[in-house]
Amino acid sequence: MLLHDVSNDRNNNLNIIRFIAAIMVIYAHSFALSSKTRDPLSEVANGQTSFGGLAVCVFFFFSGFLITRSVSKSHSLFEFMKNRIIRIFPPLIVVVSLSAFVLGGLVSEFDIHEYYMNKQTYLYLTNAIFILRHNLPGVFEYNVYGKVVNGSLWTIPVEFICYIICYCMFRLGILKEKRMIYTIPFFGFFYCVLDIVLKEYPLIKSVLVPCTMFYMGMMYYTYCNRICIYFQGVLLCIVGLLISAFGGVWRFGVVLFLPYILIYLSFGTKKKMGGFGKKYEISYGMYLSAFPIQQTIVMMNGGRMNHNLNFLFSVPFVMLSGFLINLLIEKPLQKFAMNVRNG
Repeated sequence: MLLHDVSNDRNNNLNIIRFIAAIMVIYAHSFALSSKTRDPLSEVANGQTSFGGLAVCVFFFFSGFLITRSVSKSHSLFEFMKNRIIRIFPPLIVVVSLSAFVLGGLVSEFDIHEYYMNKQTYLYLTNAIFILRHNLPGVFEYNVYGKVVNGSLWTIPVEFICYIICYCMFRLGILKEKRMIYTIPFFGFFYCVLDIVLKEYPLIKSVLVPCTMFYMGMMYYTYCNRICIYFQGVLLCIVGLLISAFGGVWRFGVVLFLPYILIYLSFGTKKKMGGFGKKYEISYGMYLSAFPIQQTIVMMNGGRMNHNLNFLFSVPFVMLSGFLINLLIEKPLQKFAMNVRNG
């Protein structure tokens, strides 16, 4: 079957896969935040990736695929940016604001007056405009992981930059079958060069694989008329992924083999869970709120705890947070945007 034929069907597994990816992030963070240890996947892959890193790859790949579809249907830059802003910023602003003014005030080691008079409290709000600040005054001072309030936020500005690049490529006419193919050797060359050059800068290098997964999502959508989905191909990709992991070249294997596996799991299975998350899609809200919730639970247990307990205690609260964000913020804004469009 062709990817084009099945990817336009709303009956797919995208929501359930993104939900599982959000759960994977919580699971991976439960190790780092509770006891500063590595999760099982990181142990097996010798630190090349983790369940959290794998989840980020999933998010970025589907983002590249769906954003390319969105940009190809947008009538203007204004329409494209409006849709992206409505999707990203309101939940982000709410989570950042609640972290600074509610959570921080409740759990800070500082007294209430000192906390709200500290300029660091207000500087934390710049996370909502992609100026990353990890700490709040007196918050999580004694947690084993440290004072980081929401370490997941770094991916949001990176993804937004990918959106802009995608739109620019569309306007330049690059997102066409006859032209997109010429980007492959250039992208592959720069990927290899940056992989070497950024070796001494692990924080900067950490964006390389997610951005490449976004590019692969763009590539898969561009060539959806030519990509056939076969179960045998999935098996070969799984083997390739395992070989790359045990061979110490996961960073290359993941961008080559994981996208096809994700495409099959999303659109190629006979039975699909298209109804999952149809009414309430909570994965983005979960991703935004999980880290501070998990840090709070660790703090309430003395700054260190069993990672399994952290995971089990965190998941219900994170899911509730994702549900409330979707119900009270995302859905009303989506309805408003639809009314404006139709009006």
